[in-house]
This record gives sequence, C-alpha cells and structure tokens, in this order.
Amino acid sequence: MSKKQNKLIFMACCTVLLLSTGTANAIGLKFSNPQPHQKIKAGNQEIHLIYDHEFDPFRSRLLLINQSGQPDLIPATTALNHREVKTSYPLKAGQYILQWHVWNWKGEESTGEIPFEAVNP
Repeated sequence: MSKKQNKLIFMACCTVLLLSTGTANAIGLKFSNPQPHQKIKAGNQEIHLIYDHEFDPFRSRLLLINQSGQPDLIPATTALNHREVKTSYPLKAGQYILQWHVWNWKGEESTGEIPFEAVNP
C-alpha cells in the first residue's frame, strides 16, 4: 500500500471513531410519566422521567410550558443513580409540554419534549 492509501484509510477510521463516540454519549428517555399525548387528571400529579444514561443533575432541568406558552422551571429530585428524576406538580386543566434538558458528565446536552393534557376529573 502507498503512503497516500494508508493516510486515507487512517482518516476514514478516525472519522468513524469520532462519529461513533459522538452519538454514544447522547442521553435518551426510557420512561416518562406522563407519557407523550397522555390525558391525566388536573391537580397535583407526579412527574417521573427515567433516562438511559447517567446525567449531571446540577446542569439539567425540567421546564413545564402551559398552553399560553409560559414556561415554569420545575424543581425535581434526582435519584442516586443519576438516571431518573421525580417531582409532583399542581396542574390546571389544559395542554402542556414538558421539556427536559440533561447534560452528560462530558458536558454534552440532550433534550426532548413530552406533550400531554391535564383534564378536569
């Protein structure tokens, strides 16, 4: 093999390695309560999220956006395994979007949204 071919093979391997490590650190959602598009009762409701990787609880946050677009930062308790958060929150009847923003320990952010509806019992 020539030096040029070796260099091209090396560059291709480095590119594959960089791409595979970049996506391996993304954090995904394994479970959520409420589920996307779920209808739940208005009132004090549990919010519970479980992620597929550990996250940095000091940089991560949950936002609840009501139907008028007003975001509220939701205080939540992080489990010792740094993979789940739980809280309860008083919900009025209406449409909501729960936005989650989590960072892994390398400082990379993952985000997602869970739309749901709170209805009067």
